Amino acid sequence: MKKIESFVAKKEQEIAAAYKSVTAHAEYIAFLEAAVKDYYETGMEKFYSTFEEFGQTFTSEYDAAGILTGMAACSYWQAAVGFAANPDQQGYNRLLNALHYNIQALLKCEEQGKIEESIFSTDIALYIILATIYFPKDVAPLLQYFSFYVKTKKELMDAPLYADLLGKADVIPLMMFVTASSGVQLPDDHIKQYVHADIAPAYRKAMDQLYSEDPVVVTAWINEMANDHIAKSKDNWTLAFNHLTWQYFPVEIIALLVMRARKGLSNDFIDNPLLHHFKPFMVP
Repeated sequence: MKKIESFVAKKEQEIAAAYKSVTAHAEYIAFLEAAVKDYYETGMEKFYSTFEEFGQTFTSEYDAAGILTGMAACSYWQAAVGFAANPDQQGYNRLLNALHYNIQALLKCEEQGKIEESIFSTDIALYIILATIYFPKDVAPLLQYFSFYVKTKKELMDAPLYADLLGKADVIPLMMFVTASSGVQLPDDHIKQYVHADIAPAYRKAMDQLYSEDPVVVTAWINEMANDHIAKSKDNWTLAFNHLTWQYFPVEIIALLVMRARKGLSNDFIDNPLLHHFKPFMVP
């Protein structure tokens, strides 16, 4: 467990550094906040920011998806720093709300028929898992976007080099399990073809034993998933947890434990350091 404790401490330090970096650009944050306000209140779709450098004035153009993605990052670092210091319900809600900005950005991309290049198949699967648990109204359009993504990125998704990567052996099959368990149907078969024949053992065990009433059985698959989470938390876009966002917030485990709680099953016995801050919120 010491390895997991060290991992959590390191992620909290990285998040604090990210937040410090973001807050150094107060003008950019003010621009994002004003742009998001205009987007929601007036439906504005294009935004312009000007800055001066070396005596010249430059103008940057952003669309709504870009604004929402930027706001997601800024608000997430702030929320995560606050939650790490004081893990209460209000702080947890701030984390969820920050993540929801990225969901809204993906929905805007789906509406416009475009791809958000900084968000990969693994991220989309994780956002769908998150939405299934906390934002169910967003699940169907997110699945539509995912179908559009895999069709658009077919050459990448079909590349033999990535046969068991890009979430195919872990978060994509888990996403399908979570959505199916919630009664949500896939829009078509395009996503289904990217489920690897050999699902990662930790994920297979978690899905098979999710509703076990034996604390020993549940603890075993949670610990295996936690170890898998750490192993795949690297700066490698082909792995499930390439982004610091997910490295700190193990949504794949949290979602499963919320599903257990909604079945009336206890999670009180869970004692894994990766989940310590999140455990009080894994409730129906």
